[in-house]
Amino acid sequence: RKAGRTAPAPPAQPGGEAAGAAPRPEGWLGTLRGGSVMGRLILERDWSGTPLGPIASWPSTLRTLVSMCLTTRFPMFIYWGPERVQLYNDAGIPIMGAKHPDHALGPLRDVFPELWPQLGPMFDELERTKQANWAESQSLPIQRGGFAEEAYFTWSYTPVLDDDGSVVGFYTPALETTGQVLGQRRLRTLHLLTQRAGGAGSVEEACRAGLEALGENPADLPFTWLYVTDAGGTRASL
Repeated sequence: RKAGRTAPAPPAQPGGEAAGAAPRPEGWLGTLRGGSVMGRLILERDWSGTPLGPIASWPSTLRTLVSMCLTTRFPMFIYWGPERVQLYNDAGIPIMGAKHPDHALGPLRDVFPELWPQLGPMFDELERTKQANWAESQSLPIQRGGFAEEAYFTWSYTPVLDDDGSVVGFYTPALETTGQVLGQRRLRTLHLLTQRAGGAGSVEEACRAGLEALGENPADLPFTWLYVTDAGGTRASL
């Protein structure tokens, strides 16, 4: 009687993994080294003393989300765990300003304490509803260069659920629209100035109408002084 043959083992993959085996955390860490500034920063940071714990122990859901975040060209941010630890991709670097790279990876309340009163309750509501939100050109009083800025962003925060349906984090694409919002507001002021002052019958009327128009945009013009010069341009009166 001939002995039965044993099926050959699947060929080993580089790193000692068998074909068809689930990717190991060590293999995922290797993907962080290639091509991405933020991938390398995330890899090189010692996470053992943070709420996320050692990077090799991160759950598969977070590893997948980080991989997706790093490969997209659109600014994307991740907020993980109860502490809302912030991670982001290369496209998100300009949004972080001077916070990048030394003060940008960590709990959101530490990275942007000025935003926490507004964003903290938002996260709580998202965790309660488990539904994504949407905001277009939302004002955020962000401080990313040592001073408070007037900044606007469009976003859609989406809860991330684990296998039992609990919210474990959030991700959002984020588009800064500050330039667009400010540009439109200032263009409206110029249009109003032309409209109001253009039909004036005298210099005095034009000045009064122009000041009234400028006064309707205190965000850009908290105060305005208007000087009128004489015909020769040698004297100016307020």
